[in-house]
Amino acid sequence: MIIKELVHLRELNLLRTVPCRSMQMDGATTFIEASGSTVFDFNIGDPFTFTFWHKDFLGGFSALASKIGGGSGYRFLNDTGDQVLVQLIGAPTTYIYVRTTATGLGAGWNHYAITYNGNADASGVNIYYNGVQQAITTISNNFAGSLLTAQNFTIGAQPPTGFVGGNHGQMRTWDIELTLADVVTEYNFGLIGTTWVQGANLVAAPDIASATFNGATWDFPDLTGNSTFTSSGLQLGDRVDDCPV
Repeated sequence: MIIKELVHLRELNLLRTVPCRSMQMDGATTFIEASGSTVFDFNIGDPFTFTFWHKDFLGGFSALASKIGGGSGYRFLNDTGDQVLVQLIGAPTTYIYVRTTATGLGAGWNHYAITYNGNADASGVNIYYNGVQQAITTISNNFAGSLLTAQNFTIGAQPPTGFVGGNHGQMRTWDIELTLADVVTEYNFGLIGTTWVQGANLVAAPDIASATFNGATWDFPDLTGNSTFTSSGLQLGDRVDDCPV
């Protein structure tokens, strides 16, 4: 009976998934940048959640997303060994660094979720792979200062370095810490869904499926209406029919 219910739920989710589109990042020059709002201006006392669908093909040290400038900010990195490294930086020598203990997610699409409860401590960070909470190792827990920076939020790089090589399928951002149950719902049996949890607190959701190319850049509508997302280096053929299935 339980197996039949799970099959039925999966069939329902198949009916409500978005078109199979992702952006192919070259690992050298391409990224997506948000501008026009302050929704990414999280300080150390502010809770947040970021989720990503990503298929990596280069490996190594690269930025899933970043908002770093003037020695302060935050970033989420693919570390060596296919680990996820979360950095909350108040100043060049005062920061919180935590990293997943397990290495290697394997080939194909993976769903990442990074949550933070705003307690100014490494214990407030949680990292999930494909709906499963991961054991993490604290590298540094010595925060002082502020995360705030005028630097724009970027997906797929910390320009001019840290470029991700792989397919970017989706990112969503909330101004609260999602629960494990919320993260599992967002994982959605391994499929990108058209609905989301905690909609009142969703602050960013760039939409790849309805993005348009103006001859120079891709422009991604934000389903929340809060931000403007624009590509750098991505060409017309870099939106591909590939996403979690």
